[in-house]
Amino acid sequence: MSDYYAEQLARAEAWERYIVARLTREGIPIVRHETKRAQISYGDVRIGPDHVELKLDQHFVETGNLFIEVEEKRRAEQAAWIASGIFASSEARWYGVGDYRDFFLFNRDALRQVARPERIITIKRGTSRGFLMKSSERLDLAVRVRHWSDVRADGSPVVVAPMLSAEEIRWSL
Repeated sequence: MSDYYAEQLARAEAWERYIVARLTREGIPIVRHETKRAQISYGDVRIGPDHVELKLDQHFVETGNLFIEVEEKRRAEQAAWIASGIFASSEARWYGVGDYRDFFLFNRDALRQVARPERIITIKRGTSRGFLMKSSERLDLAVRVRHWSDVRADGSPVVVAPMLSAEEIRWSL
């Protein structure tokens, strides 16, 4: 396992734990599948009775496009690609993707229908393939959307300065 792969895996797992904690606080019954075997069989989490594949998109905040993964490999020099994301072998019905501020839930079947071969790109590192989903398509296909304004896309808190009263403003001048 390369250092890059291990680093990305650790980031993704931390984000998955964040999503579980965040949705739990909202009263949504969500449980993370902790073992690799369970994740391969069912997906990363279970929300109510349904399983969900999750993917952290670290570039969404910069590009405004979601990257919908279809294949991956640990190292660019590997010849074989492994189905992942919306084509992972799990029985997950849903696909959740986003960052710490924005989270989108899609039906995997709907995403598979729009994953035409001409849309598929390989990221520069050569370890992931997928397609970019622009805003209009995202809004049409998403079944649930969450926007948490108390955190930035990287998970850091948003600090809001307290409002000063007119009297406090006069005294500060």
